[in-house]
Amino acid sequence: MLNAADRTSSEPDSPSDTTPPTVDRGPESGDRERKEQTAGSNNGRAEDLLPPEIWTEVCRKLRQLDRAEAARHHERNTWQYPELSVRTRHWDVPVCTSRSLVPLSKTCRFLYRVSTPLLLEAVRIYPRYGSPERGLGDFDILRQMKALGRLPHDGLQQIKDLGVELRSSLNPLSMREELLLNQLNDLLSRLQHLRHLTLVRIPPDDALMRRITALPLQELRLWKSSPSPSASDISACISTRPQVRLRSLIVEARIGTSVNEVGCQWVDKLATGTMVDLLLDVGLLPPNNSALLEHLRSLTLRGLHHDPNLLDKLSTFFSRAPKLEDLYMWLDAPTDPSPARILILPAISRFELYSSWIPYLVLGTSVTRIKVLVQTGTTPEQIIRFMSQSAESVKYLSLQYNHSYPEGAWTGDALQDLVRLFPDLIHFSFRLEDPTDLRAEFD
Repeated sequence: MLNAADRTSSEPDSPSDTTPPTVDRGPESGDRERKEQTAGSNNGRAEDLLPPEIWTEVCRKLRQLDRAEAARHHERNTWQYPELSVRTRHWDVPVCTSRSLVPLSKTCRFLYRVSTPLLLEAVRIYPRYGSPERGLGDFDILRQMKALGRLPHDGLQQIKDLGVELRSSLNPLSMREELLLNQLNDLLSRLQHLRHLTLVRIPPDDALMRRITALPLQELRLWKSSPSPSASDISACISTRPQVRLRSLIVEARIGTSVNEVGCQWVDKLATGTMVDLLLDVGLLPPNNSALLEHLRSLTLRGLHHDPNLLDKLSTFFSRAPKLEDLYMWLDAPTDPSPARILILPAISRFELYSSWIPYLVLGTSVTRIKVLVQTGTTPEQIIRFMSQSAESVKYLSLQYNHSYPEGAWTGDALQDLVRLFPDLIHFSFRLEDPTDLRAEFD
């Protein structure tokens, strides 16, 4: 960088150039002049423009703006997956790079020292080049992890938030998988103050699962990275001195990936009484969850189910979460309705579901928001009967058809009957996926 001092020293009209050389100024005068020149040459330096604490706040604000921008970008890119836009209560912004803060840190050594602690608070590792189909970018992942591991101990201890993302999923039992998992395991062993961890398309093996439970994590996200099917022993997947106490857990299996009993048990060990938010692939739902999830407020279930005991598992799970407020059921319900197996959810205030769950659920009177993704075969009469359970409190109601609208399914009178159920209704949305169909939205 060319600073103001560099420019001043080369100007012909500078004070040192205009001083007559015949004047005897003495040693004191010379010292005073040198100090004045030094002070004048520092006027353009960042540390002289603002005190360090102000620069720290500037860097912190840039970090917040970058994270807010990343959150908006994340929401725009997940419109086709409504369950992914669900905001968890304590970790609603994805891990991101600092587009504004990084250039500032390269300005000078002073700003580098000021911005480094904030840059290291949240680090994202992802492939920046290469073919995602062939996994060439994964070599860049290895390089970045090694570079991060070369930081001094004090620098590594500043990392609170880490995200590692692959463009393509790992192939089981490949050399590439072994190299990446070993390098990641080694890196995590040095991050003793890590609080937030995100892994994308990286299925943790036994060693990595054990390492995760040894970290003081509060939030863990495994996007398309459910525990590896090769895991065979739950004792090998839990640290002898577990430190993890999660408030937020997201585990989403990759499509076509099978889960085993060890994976379910591992998730069960993570879902303890400290949990507040949980987004889970239904295949990883613990069969006999024993922990009382007294602080759990938000639950999202998604994926494909092939479990004949799903309703029993759900009943057991709901009984362990008495204060659950937000429930999102983004999966198909069983195909054999049975009145004896209806789930009663008295404390729910926000509910989003596929319409196939309507025959199974009885809502309490505290529901204020309902969103239904209407599937083929669901009739208006079924929806009206389901909605009437919570007529007194609903303020926001949304019906969405993601398929061809069944002709004549809703008449004007039927819509009026539905809206009249809710005396406190503020917003009603009726959406059809086919843009040629009639759309209606009322506020």
